[in-house]
Amino acid sequence: MCVLAHLSMRIVFIATVLAATVPLLDGATPTVVVRDRLDNFGKISGGVRATKVETEIRGTGQLTESARRPLVSADAAARLSPGTSVEPTAAVAPAEMLLPGVFAPRALVGARRPLVLGPGARASVDWTEVSDCSVEGRSAPVTLPSGSYRNLIVRDATVVLGAASRAEESARYEFSSLVVGSGGRVELSGPVTLVCGGLDLAGSLGEASNPGRLDLRVSRGTVILRERARLFGEILAPESLVTLEAGARVVGLVVAARLGLAAGSEIESPSVDRIAGFAGSYLAVQEGAAIARARLVHHFGVSTAFVDDIPQVVLNETPVPGDPAAQHRAKEAIFEACAAVFAQSRFPRASILASTTAPARERAARTDLKLSVTAAQFEHLARSLSGRTELAAAIEAIRGNPLLVNLFALEVTRSVR
Repeated sequence: MCVLAHLSMRIVFIATVLAATVPLLDGATPTVVVRDRLDNFGKISGGVRATKVETEIRGTGQLTESARRPLVSADAAARLSPGTSVEPTAAVAPAEMLLPGVFAPRALVGARRPLVLGPGARASVDWTEVSDCSVEGRSAPVTLPSGSYRNLIVRDATVVLGAASRAEESARYEFSSLVVGSGGRVELSGPVTLVCGGLDLAGSLGEASNPGRLDLRVSRGTVILRERARLFGEILAPESLVTLEAGARVVGLVVAARLGLAAGSEIESPSVDRIAGFAGSYLAVQEGAAIARARLVHHFGVSTAFVDDIPQVVLNETPVPGDPAAQHRAKEAIFEACAAVFAQSRFPRASILASTTAPARERAARTDLKLSVTAAQFEHLARSLSGRTELAAAIEAIRGNPLLVNLFALEVTRSVR
């Protein structure tokens, strides 16, 4: 019988697999991740990651390194244009990583009408009937409930997002386009996932005191931050051009196909150990999956998928007949898959799928084990088994102790027996 059959048997369908082939350094999430091209004439404080060998990095701007963050990948460093300012302590990291996709905002259904809220307009609105919204010249903030809209324009006014039903949930908004003009502010009263077709920002978006609240995702349109614009949060724009004009500033993570910084603009790493939004957590899982691959080499393949923003780690065992350590390695794989997700990300839960295919001559059926593990469950187990309070130290303590690995796997598989 296949090794994983000793644990349980369950078959599950996994959606499209997105696999990262190499790690970031030190488990650190970079400040900028770019696929095709970076033109930097401003300043980037934090790590820069090029996801392809062909990625171009140009410009004479400044790249500085913040604590525990690698500066630029080795292949990209070799192609830096003359005059680029690079700290001499720059670490190097390999390249090649797939970026997550962003679905376009959903089309509106039913009859809706545009709405203009000027200085004297009433703020009592049935938002389910609104398609396009323009908020201009108002002194009092306007609270916009979560949902799908067409275009939102904010000028010389404040719009508040984040009206989730429960404070711990992220409110979701979808806009075909978002324009925040001069004097415009989009503030957040809680965690917000904002999906838009494009962004034109001349005011401010997000919370300076809590950049982790904003999870901004752009499908294919351009993102432009005008002179002196401010954005606090994550920008996930894997198919887009993101441009920062002179004086524009981002505090957070930027993931883009192409990125341009004008002189006087800046992207700054937030002072947090973990990234709150999907993009940062996605990158952290890819780092974790790469570590798992390195530790399980020759025995398990490791790939990842994301369904409704929830990660799934797929373990595919390569069996070795008569291997006395096979059962332990199966349990080790379960632990490494959990660590891949929860060591650095903020995903609340994950699915682990372990599969074993016996040699063809044995004609044995494929055996699948599906586990659903929460972040709270993983952290409690890791700390209680290891006796360590710090999660990173707890993970390393378990890795070095076969008995603790065995106890961990038995505990997380208990619910599917």
